[in-house]
Amino acid sequence: MATLEDLRRKVEELPEFCRAELGPEIRTFGEKHKAVEMPPELKGRFLKFGSAAVVLFILTKIFESRASSSTSESLSLALFLGSIICAWQATKGFPAYFKARGEYFRALTALVQSFKLKAIKFFDSKFSYSPTAVFPADIYKSCGVFSPGYDVASSEDHVTGVLDKTQFEFQEIRTYRKETSRDSKGRTTTRYIPIFQGILFLADFHKNFKGHTIVQSDVGEKKFGVIGRTAQRLLGGVSNMQLVELENPEFEHHFKVSSTDPTEARYILSPSFMEALLRLRGKYGENVQVAFLNSTIVLAIPHSAAFMEVGTNLEKISEGLQRLGYEMIDMLEIIEDLELNNRIWNKKSEQAGA
Repeated sequence: MATLEDLRRKVEELPEFCRAELGPEIRTFGEKHKAVEMPPELKGRFLKFGSAAVVLFILTKIFESRASSSTSESLSLALFLGSIICAWQATKGFPAYFKARGEYFRALTALVQSFKLKAIKFFDSKFSYSPTAVFPADIYKSCGVFSPGYDVASSEDHVTGVLDKTQFEFQEIRTYRKETSRDSKGRTTTRYIPIFQGILFLADFHKNFKGHTIVQSDVGEKKFGVIGRTAQRLLGGVSNMQLVELENPEFEHHFKVSSTDPTEARYILSPSFMEALLRLRGKYGENVQVAFLNSTIVLAIPHSAAFMEVGTNLEKISEGLQRLGYEMIDMLEIIEDLELNNRIWNKKSEQAGA
């Protein structure tokens, strides 16, 4: 199995891989699919006939406003028909141009997606990648770290694999709430309000969890102090989740922990693990949310910038793929930062001792 150090080395070797493996494909693509530029004659025709169409249309309006005889009306109609003919001549050839341009960019996008897959396979042959993915509705709803309910959801750039001893997967997800309003004239406006945009990261924790533990940014503690903490304790009794108090003041200042099994939650959140989560918060931002369920650790990491995008400039594809590699390292460092490869908690050992 690949290690994080292996991955770092592979990312540094990527430019040579691009030259040797992807270079021939880029040259073949360039020979087969010439970049579609607007022909000069098409541009010239558009400017010439387009300008004529505008002038004739303006003259049509002028004669219409001053029409006082059948002759003026006839002239106005002739000018209008002339503007229509010029407009048709101006756009002649554009459908074929836009069709060819669309085919070129579809082929280019497919090539770039294949390069992303090859680069990820270069990092580790057992990694898998899909540019599109089914939105993980079950884990989104069950993990407990997201606002309930959404109207529109999407998912892309789904990566799975095993790093050292830890199975992982991550993908970019977006969810939106639909908001419809009506003004005084009865016109309807629809907006889509972002709920979450970022990375959903899952990794095998190698421990059989009987309970469900959630670690969330502690908004109540920050905004309302002791009153907020008391309110959280009361709210914990509304469902089967109970507020868990821990012996780390800094951790409790930044996070609220709730669990169906407080004893298990304290076992998971050891002093060293709480320190690791605090460092993770410093690295990825204060809104990182964490859940433990089904022997899995789930992290929701807000991220609004482009993620795993390499661009369509084939001359700079090596730079784009290397940037993708660094973004993958940034995600997989979670496994290293949380020491998930340490086999202190091993499901097989637990089952054998049961």
